[in-house]
Amino acid sequence: MKNIRPAFCFCLVLISLQAAAQHRKYTWPEIRWGIFHPVATIKLNRITKSCDSIYRRVLKENTFIADYNNGGRQDAYRHVFYMAAFAQKIAPRKVRRLGELHEKGNYLMYKRSMLEDGELADSLSNQMDLKNNECGINLAASGKSVSLTELSYKAVRLIEEGKAFIMKRNKDGNYLDCSGNLVVLKKKKKWSIPKCLVPSNTAYIN
Repeated sequence: MKNIRPAFCFCLVLISLQAAAQHRKYTWPEIRWGIFHPVATIKLNRITKSCDSIYRRVLKENTFIADYNNGGRQDAYRHVFYMAAFAQKIAPRKVRRLGELHEKGNYLMYKRSMLEDGELADSLSNQMDLKNNECGINLAASGKSVSLTELSYKAVRLIEEGKAFIMKRNKDGNYLDCSGNLVVLKKKKKWSIPKCLVPSNTAYIN
């Protein structure tokens, strides 16, 4: 019996991670988290599937949210909503740690010149994601019993009120630094890029 239980848990983790891999490409730090948190991993995969349809619907219905997948309100909404949903059912410290490991995985992808959503990760995109993750965890604390749909509405309102973070941009979608100057993304790989974090209701500059 003692030998069966670890083997059973390991099989559940493998099944869970295989399902997770269909949703996005997981990096080794995240996979290691899943191995040590098998029950949480199974919950996370179930929650992710439930969130996906709500996420897609919001992007169709709300043009303010559905702007940029990298560094925009769509990006912020995804992090706030999914992390809030995870923190409803999983201990916030575990969810926070998973978010940190996800960003560590992004750095490893950057080191290998691997793109995430069409762009290389950089230092400020990591900071933005971690800040928005924390917004989601805090949102869950104030809405433990609400439905995922209501939680999504709360995440949207939070972004519309400027309580999350996005990258400063002009109306053409180009990144700007904090002085409003155009950020030139050179072909040479660079981790520290002078982008600028602003409140999520900030208008894009002409």
